[in-house]
Amino acid sequence: DDAIAPLAASLRLYSGQAMIHTSGALGAEVLAPAMAAGTQVGAFHPLVAFADTERAVAALHGATIAIEGDDQLATLLAEMADALGATAVRLAPGSKAAYHAAAVLAAGGFVALLDAIVELGRVAGLDEAGSLAIYGPLIEGTLGNARALGVSAALTGPITRGDIGTLGAHLATLKEHAPGVLALYAAAAHREIALARGRGALAPETASIMAITLSEALAWAD
Repeated sequence: DDAIAPLAASLRLYSGQAMIHTSGALGAEVLAPAMAAGTQVGAFHPLVAFADTERAVAALHGATIAIEGDDQLATLLAEMADALGATAVRLAPGSKAAYHAAAVLAAGGFVALLDAIVELGRVAGLDEAGSLAIYGPLIEGTLGNARALGVSAALTGPITRGDIGTLGAHLATLKEHAPGVLALYAAAAHREIALARGRGALAPETASIMAITLSEALAWAD
């Protein structure tokens, strides 16, 4: 991504030409230095995790591709996406960083979460394959619930029940067996508390106790 702006600045488009980049984090405006009268710039970002080339190419079919550009160029980019079997989504101006941060959470952030799950699975005597086999269906079911019911309604677990004792037990075992997971668990739990309160599933007093419990656990870790 860091090379795109300097490269664009070193080039000049001719009338009738267009230049696009495939960065997920940068907006099309980064290409502006290359523009001249009658030229266009845009962006074409496949929302695909490129961990393996063959899998990534296959994954383009049915994927989403975020596009940017004026109406004429956006139409062409949408046709390109359709030719790949993908669906084009036109992003709001100035939203690329937020869009890409969400993508990083959905891909790299999710892998980090899986790594934490596997670490806790080892405490329970499971290897990586065993953890993925056990928790994979739970993850898929939760995603299905979110799609069908909405994100807030898909939230389940001890936070939504106001189960302070279970929360404390989790934090204690994390402190003892997986201290590196504690901050991640606490960050997710704080978000869960906000979701549960937002849908009226958690009393304010219980939410406050849970938040204090989480803060105290993080203080222990320090």
